[in-house]
Amino acid sequence: MKYRFVIILLSILILSSCEFSQKRYKPDWDKWKNYKWILNKNVRNNINSGFTLYKKNANFNLIRYNENNQLVIWEFKHHNYVSIDSINFFENIDLSNFILYPGQTFNKEDILETSVRINSDLDIDLHLNLNSDSKIYEYINKDKVKGIIGKVSQMSLSDETGYHQVLFDFPIRSYNVATLFFKRDDSFFILILFPDDGLVKDKLKDLNLPELNE
Repeated sequence: MKYRFVIILLSILILSSCEFSQKRYKPDWDKWKNYKWILNKNVRNNINSGFTLYKKNANFNLIRYNENNQLVIWEFKHHNYVSIDSINFFENIDLSNFILYPGQTFNKEDILETSVRINSDLDIDLHLNLNSDSKIYEYINKDKVKGIIGKVSQMSLSDETGYHQVLFDFPIRSYNVATLFFKRDDSFFILILFPDDGLVKDKLKDLNLPELNE
């Protein structure tokens, strides 16, 4: 009986480990090049570096261009069910109750740390939450693009119940950030633009997003 219990326990641990491994993001140093189209042609040749973390149907890319501008491009494939119109934005939200386990943190101790719960999935009704040290300056509400411009220390993505699935953290200092949501074909995109000089609104012209002008 004792050995049977041990075998069952080991089987559960092995299955959990396999599931965790399949859902983890893995590094790649070339996939980000498929996302250069998001930048206008006049800045594509000024990309300094880039990398990708990927899993099935999701690619998290971080690109640095013109020396001091950082851009996150997060694509979720086959996520057409996410509603742009249903995205809501909230300020002064307590994010200290974010539970990572089981999860994964990208770029730990870097400019932008991104913590993702392994079993997270984007809900149809998505919420972007800013903590009390962050502030929304401007809302972007186009037909096909929705987002904010603001000062961000921490922000999260949660479902309509307030359950946090992703935490974005600027551990060194707050940044002026543009966070944009849009859909293209059958994919859902999240863009996070954060230049070192803080002039984020001026940098929107670097993006190849005609939806911003519609």
